[in-house]
Amino acid sequence: MNREQVTQHWFMHRNVTLDILQKLPESALHFKPWDGALSLADLIVHMHGSSLMFSGAVKAGRFERPSGQQAAKPTTLEELRQLAAHMTEETKNTLLAIPQEHLEKPVEGTEMFGGGQPLQGKTVLSIMIDHEIHHKGQLFVYARMVGVQEMPMFMKRA
Repeated sequence: MNREQVTQHWFMHRNVTLDILQKLPESALHFKPWDGALSLADLIVHMHGSSLMFSGAVKAGRFERPSGQQAAKPTTLEELRQLAAHMTEETKNTLLAIPQEHLEKPVEGTEMFGGGQPLQGKTVLSIMIDHEIHHKGQLFVYARMVGVQEMPMFMKRA
């Protein structure tokens, strides 16, 4: 799979997330399905930030420590939508800027995923997409719990 194919596959899932964000009521921003769960806003920030982190690691050839910046804390649903759109564009640009050879090279810092050996860039991007799918499933449940009745299909072409 080349970087354009990876980007297209990832977008088929991210587009659904962006669609769900358009259907949510304002009251959903801080919704948590149980004590200790991520709020809906925190779930979205986590999903989007993680994709940016994974794609950036493959581009750089290594996972880097976060810069110490606090995660964004949107105060309205519109701010969350804008943040999601911005981070989606940033991730897309990062994915498309990954040198093709980085897909075959090991990414430093991936030992944390098990096996004790670094993973190839294409494997890290596969994990990124799996992570997106996992949290998108959670978002489906959150959206239903806050009253969204019409939901998109689980994948959507760009």
